Amino acid sequence: MRIGVVTTSYPRFPSDPAGNFVAELSAWISRQGHAVEILAAGDAGIDDSWQETPVRRVSAAPGLFYEGGAPDALERGGATGAARFSVKLSAAVHTHARHWDGIVAHWLAPCALASAIAAPQKPLWAIAHGGDVHLLRRLRLSGLAARLLRRRSVHINFVSRALREAFTTSAGRAGQDIVARSSVQSMGIDLEHFQGISALRENNVKPLLLFLGRLVPIKGVDLLLRALAEARPWDVCIAGAGPSEGTLRQQARNLGLDEIHWAGEVHGADRDALLSRANLVVLPSRRHQGREEGMPRVALEALAAGTELLVSDSGGLSEIPESVCHRVPSGDVSSLVTALNAIAGGVRAPCRPGHWIENRSWQVVAPRILPGLGSA
Repeated sequence: MRIGVVTTSYPRFPSDPAGNFVAELSAWISRQGHAVEILAAGDAGIDDSWQETPVRRVSAAPGLFYEGGAPDALERGGATGAARFSVKLSAAVHTHARHWDGIVAHWLAPCALASAIAAPQKPLWAIAHGGDVHLLRRLRLSGLAARLLRRRSVHINFVSRALREAFTTSAGRAGQDIVARSSVQSMGIDLEHFQGISALRENNVKPLLLFLGRLVPIKGVDLLLRALAEARPWDVCIAGAGPSEGTLRQQARNLGLDEIHWAGEVHGADRDALLSRANLVVLPSRRHQGREEGMPRVALEALAAGTELLVSDSGGLSEIPESVCHRVPSGDVSSLVTALNAIAGGVRAPCRPGHWIENRSWQVVAPRILPGLGSA
């Protein structure tokens, strides 16, 4: 079969974290014997000649998808650019889908909706990641989206149970029709790669605490900084970039946290090196303007790499078993301080993550995300 993959984010250079899970799932589709073509957002100047899979770019307003994410860009007034991109994306799908036998669309809005409207006759596998569901709820378009996506040739995968519940509840009666044709499955990871990082783990004299992710309000880094000002000493690395970086750096200075290492956005071997050094990965995500986390892959990667994991109970993070992680109430700084002190003092999660993380490889999860899209 000829499969078109429609996405807002796709790697622009080797080791680019933006949309890397889209690339990994697309590679799995190719390994099944299907011909794959990518339709992704990006400036015309991006050089995709290094890609093994053909990539066609649809131009988007600067900062809409690759600098913090579309939901945060929309909060900063990017609605006009998003609307223009949606029109261009629909036109591009209409043009290219005539050569496709099916479509895999990452993010319900705009990609799955553009695909459903522009190529209604094509089988569609739609994947909801989090920000898309929040956007539809915020615009009160969940019901309309559910009606557009409830035809029999559409399957929807949600990366967490909480995300499916949020969408189906906000969509009303039309949302209940979606449940029967949906699945709940987080994205996969390169399990062997991250388990290999575990073998490189170092024993640090002073424990290293690592945050790895975008610097945007939903990630709760400001809460982590407040907790670090009260907790026992850690070596701290904040690895990521985004529109909140300047505000967070100033907050750290105001709190006297002058020794934090701000690594910026890290890729490839540098990212692996940080995971191999980390004693603890912290994801203190919060509910922000009605939006919660889907299922951040960094949580799965940290567990596979053998580090302790501390998360809030925001969205899909609450679905990680407490047997393999430490969990605190979202937004509760005092609980975060208590957990950091306990982990620094030697408290460990009850179980190593192997019994839970072992089924997160692409070979296992891809058939659940894309049922029926097996070997060509």
